Amino acid sequence: MKISKFFLFLFTGICLAATCEAAEIQLIEDRGVYSVPVKINGILTLSFILDSGASEVLVPSDVVSTLLRSGTILESDFLPGDDYTLADGSLFHGYRFLLRHLQIGDYAVDDVVAVVSPATGSLLLGQSFLKRLASWSIDNKRNVLIIGATAYYHSPIPIADSEITEFIERYFVLLNSGNLVDIIQLYADKVDYFAAGTVSREFIFRDKKRFYERWPDIEYLLSGDVDIDRRDCPVSASFLLNFRAHNPGTDDNVSGIAKNILTLEKTKDELKIVSEKQMILKRYDR
Repeated sequence: MKISKFFLFLFTGICLAATCEAAEIQLIEDRGVYSVPVKINGILTLSFILDSGASEVLVPSDVVSTLLRSGTILESDFLPGDDYTLADGSLFHGYRFLLRHLQIGDYAVDDVVAVVSPATGSLLLGQSFLKRLASWSIDNKRNVLIIGATAYYHSPIPIADSEITEFIERYFVLLNSGNLVDIIQLYADKVDYFAAGTVSREFIFRDKKRFYERWPDIEYLLSGDVDIDRRDCPVSASFLLNFRAHNPGTDDNVSGIAKNILTLEKTKDELKIVSEKQMILKRYDR
């Protein structure tokens, strides 16, 4: 179905994850620890320890320096940092950055958040990558990582087209109001959120708050129609938009075109966002 309307839209500049069919990837086992070759940004392949206990992908600072020197990552890929606890209980403040493309075997995921860890640490393939997989398991006999095909959301309650239209209208009105308390009520408790993977509503609140602080003057205009697709998910709404943002304090400007996809789930009488993804098609900085 097509819905022809014009809306303003909030934009965070994160790309969509790649998807694929089920796959098997050979692991390297050393005293009960599994590692796997990972290709970073299509340029450099390094061995990562598979660590489901790590909340993020961790990359030691000396390796990050090498990635910077080789042009595998750029200064513009860095994000605000956070405090982390290592497996040995030690605390550190880690700078975060975006890995534009991580590939294991034939399976690739775009825009994975990683953390710069101390130089003495190991490369860890943590949850910021693993949560982007539909499912995964390890065959201990064959030392193989088995990745399932892309998972889909299944809303237990049917959603009418009119409900989707009304929700999208309210969604954009609230985004442009800047009322974070009301905006956060549009989201489910757990959301597959841009490149961050599965996050809480508190995480989304902080992310939106940083965005509004960075871009106080924003304007987004829908370009063309909104497509409602029920083939793979109960409801996904995708659309192109033109965006413009301005920071009066720094006189920074950004504009361009993006593609967005919202996935919705109905619980009781309310629609909630369970997935929010975006791909930048064109971007102009001034």
